[in-house]
Amino acid sequence: MGRLLLPNLYDRLFAPPRRVIAAAFVMDHSLAMVGLAVQWLGVYILDAPNLVLGLFATFSSAGYTAGCLISGSLSDRHGRKRSVVAACLVIACLWSVLPRLGSWRLVLAVMPFSGFAMAFFWPPLQAWLAELTPRNGRQLTRNLGLFNIMWCAGLMIGPVVTGYLWSIRYRLGFVAPAWAVLLLMAWLLPIPGTLRRTGAGPEEAVGSEAAEGPEGDLYLWIARIGNFAAWFACGTILAMFPKLGHQLGLDPVVVGWLLFIYRLGQLAMFVYTRYEHRWQYRLWPLLAVQFAGAGGMAAVACTRSRVVFAVGFAAAGMCAGLTYVGSLFYALHRRTADRGRASGFHEAILGSGILAGPLVGGVLAQWLNLRAPFWAACLVMPAAGAVQIGLFLRDRRRGATRPLAPPGGSGESSP
Repeated sequence: MGRLLLPNLYDRLFAPPRRVIAAAFVMDHSLAMVGLAVQWLGVYILDAPNLVLGLFATFSSAGYTAGCLISGSLSDRHGRKRSVVAACLVIACLWSVLPRLGSWRLVLAVMPFSGFAMAFFWPPLQAWLAELTPRNGRQLTRNLGLFNIMWCAGLMIGPVVTGYLWSIRYRLGFVAPAWAVLLLMAWLLPIPGTLRRTGAGPEEAVGSEAAEGPEGDLYLWIARIGNFAAWFACGTILAMFPKLGHQLGLDPVVVGWLLFIYRLGQLAMFVYTRYEHRWQYRLWPLLAVQFAGAGGMAAVACTRSRVVFAVGFAAAGMCAGLTYVGSLFYALHRRTADRGRASGFHEAILGSGILAGPLVGGVLAQWLNLRAPFWAACLVMPAAGAVQIGLFLRDRRRGATRPLAPPGGSGESSP
């Protein structure tokens, strides 16, 4: 019996979808390490101005956003594996160079290329996972849920590891993740790289037309607007809090653990959405987490307490978690073609938020103070909520003039 169970366990753990999910953990763990290491390189080694600390993340996100607009479509035509493996090679090389640069200007010049290369990893990887999932209904939800949990866990642990490595030798925060990404290439190569076009499975036959119609589009755009606002706050936290923590006398290990708490809030929401589906096609859960995230950012802008920082970051992380899941779910759910383009646009909107947050935050920190970026992130979320409510009410007014839909439509769409 044991001999029969072990091969089955091996097949489950090393099945192609699980390999893709594990790759997401490794890449985001490495990315989180380098992201914090770059900020501390600017603060402790290169004496970069506050504006430049924001521009590090802005330039990287600009490259990422631009790349996402084309990477998904290119992988639709040329295959996922080629894009993902090539991205790993380029990213590892660029990360290895960063600690050897003696000027923040040179680091700033490299960041857009790092972000652009990363764009050829994430949208193709997400589309790859969807194609390797047997059916497009509950199994896709489960796989996307585990995928989100794993990459978020990587982002949680990365800053903590960098915090400890920084006290040993600062270059380890760049070299260790570069080697991890190189090894990731060997992990990905055995995964089937051919596109597998499948028809609608049993779970997607009911109501697929309704989900791809105006109702599905409405919630897709509502989630995208919330995702931009939540990741605006995320970019602000990652770019500006290391310097604020330094100003408040927090050592790198404490800063790393506080960023861990932010990702913990995200992870909690990913676990929730993997097992609970009643948030789908509803407006109020998105509004609730966005206003909670706004409160969290306001708390961060006011406090000096580590506990309050932790609570504020957890609230902001929960907001980013639900908006991310919603945006990706509505982009891929019941979609059988152009998944790379859909996931690429999802990532481009996310990247634009991470671009805008550090840019606005860096300017405000330079002209005002290091608290101002967090107030800006606080205000963006209710502004996004107002736009979402406006879209929802406009759709309901239009719906009142449309003929009734035939029986068997999509899931619930109550606010």
